[in-house]
Amino acid sequence: MESPEWYGLVEPMRTSVEDWVHGMVAVINTLGWSVWRVEKLVPGKELVVRIYNAYEGVGYRRLCPQADEKQLSFLAQGAVRGLAHLFWKIDIRDRPGLGEDFYFSVFNNPEGYWNVEQTHAIACGDAYDRIVTTL
Repeated sequence: MESPEWYGLVEPMRTSVEDWVHGMVAVINTLGWSVWRVEKLVPGKELVVRIYNAYEGVGYRRLCPQADEKQLSFLAQGAVRGLAHLFWKIDIRDRPGLGEDFYFSVFNNPEGYWNVEQTHAIACGDAYDRIVTTL
């Protein structure tokens, strides 16, 4: 979000924080790791993302028998939590500078989005991963 490409291509189409969330999900999809979809977005309270063909779950299923525990997609859980922080704990639109001190202060804050749950998991046989984060 600090790149000239973001500010040249994506940012001009964003008018609200919710637009920015959808913009970031679109960028995540370009990485080719999976297909993300915002299922629910309640500004400042809840973000729910469905992830289809997630490499964490697909890889786990290929290496191990079907899992019993749904909390397996740790990268995706951290990414959804990170998005919630960037948009509702701080306002990334203010361009705060994304240095080490910034990350430690934001992501170690006890007032943050600590409630992250994976309710569906490809590794457990579900059709998608579903990550829910709430304040």
